[in-house]
Amino acid sequence: MPTILGAVALFVLAAYIAHVTGNPENFLWTIVAVPFVIPVTAIVLWIIGKLLAAFRGPPPSP
Repeated sequence: MPTILGAVALFVLAAYIAHVTGNPENFLWTIVAVPFVIPVTAIVLWIIGKLLAAFRGPPPSP
């Protein structure tokens, strides 16, 4: 069920972007690009979080 809801959400997002920009090609670009953008963004944010945690040092002892 979450996969179907994700697909519907992606379809709605793509339709909205195509409507707002007035360019029907943006529907296809959104459908093609978003499944790649989300994992890449998640990995980049994870790496940034790890780097920031490394610079902060270990947590204080209680």
